[in-house]
Amino acid sequence: MTYFLFLVFFVCIPLLIFTIVLYYIRKQPKMTGNVSNTSMLLSLFLMAMIALIYTPIWDNYLVGNNIWFYDSTKVIGITLGYVPIEEYAFFILQSLLIGVVFFSTLSLLSSEQEDSFSPWPFLNLLSSASVFLIWTLSLFLFMNQIQSLTYFALILLWSLPPIVFQLFFGSDIIKHRFKPILTIIVLSTLYLSIIDAIAIADGIWTITSNTSTGFLLGGILPIEEFVFFLVTNILIVMGLFLLTDQKSRIRIKQYLNKFTLS
Repeated sequence: MTYFLFLVFFVCIPLLIFTIVLYYIRKQPKMTGNVSNTSMLLSLFLMAMIALIYTPIWDNYLVGNNIWFYDSTKVIGITLGYVPIEEYAFFILQSLLIGVVFFSTLSLLSSEQEDSFSPWPFLNLLSSASVFLIWTLSLFLFMNQIQSLTYFALILLWSLPPIVFQLFFGSDIIKHRFKPILTIIVLSTLYLSIIDAIAIADGIWTITSNTSTGFLLGGILPIEEFVFFLVTNILIVMGLFLLTDQKSRIRIKQYLNKFTLS
């Protein structure tokens, strides 16, 4: 299987199916919640663009340093830097796929009654500080050049800074809808990990063994790949939630008002 066909079968077709599902869900009365179609589409576009801007430098570094590589017979052959064009498409498609799954799920749950919300600044500070501590540890591992932890450390170095920002801004808001958010993250991570294992087994891409821990899930999937999809799904799901939730929008406006007044 080529990388292009992999994207078609395992990403584009599910994306099309969930887009149709989302369309019909949101046509039903009281299924849109507090998120307008315009806000939903803008947030999906923004998240895809962030992925396209934020990921390529990191990805090119990994491929350029042979931390992973692609089978040249399974890609189209067009590269930007060291990375095939299909990989750039995957950045966008993953964001859109997880996004439509996210909005489909929240739309179905929009009629659920929420508990009263109270801001909790200490939770925001504690959660973001804890993740920042993990980022500091990953920096230590990378700087000490522990070869078998290279890929793992680079995943955390790249992914945790925006997660720290998300948690500092709105851990208390995320906690308010923690169960559906966690469910979407877990199921999305499991699905993407399974299709990643299929791609690795088919040789579309290969994780270099000497910069990986060597711990394989199911005897195929490097644990780093599971962590990669976990953190990227956290970024996407929490990002979309904080962009569109009413409590989050109110907080954004409050911060903007303070900034403009100062």
